[in-house]
Amino acid sequence: MQDRFEARISDIHKRTRRLDKELRGLAADFDERPRQSAQALVFAVPAQMAAWRRFGVSEFGIDLDDHEQRKNLNIETPQDALTLMLVANKYDVHKAAWEWTIEAFGFSVSPNTSTTRPRSSTSAAIRG
Repeated sequence: MQDRFEARISDIHKRTRRLDKELRGLAADFDERPRQSAQALVFAVPAQMAAWRRFGVSEFGIDLDDHEQRKNLNIETPQDALTLMLVANKYDVHKAAWEWTIEAFGFSVSPNTSTTRPRSSTSAAIRG
């Protein structure tokens, strides 16, 4: 029993180190090419967020962007609870990344939508 536990801990540490290495590489890419990275996120992240929202509606009948709906769930199995937690977490992470990018690179955001417009002073700089 102790050996299996230690093996699991060791495996988790290895996966964590690999993930850390990958995230450092991703961060370096962003540092090297901030404009191109921002442009990619501005288009890719809202599309991924929409996919997670559609999944939330189709599988659980909730809009992941509506935190009140998340509070009033009727989850039937532990697997459903785990799936919803993972999807909601991914949605929230994508949303935070998108909002950070929008703010960091000077876009204006229309409230309650995924519509973005470059502010006039930064639009040329972002297009690069």
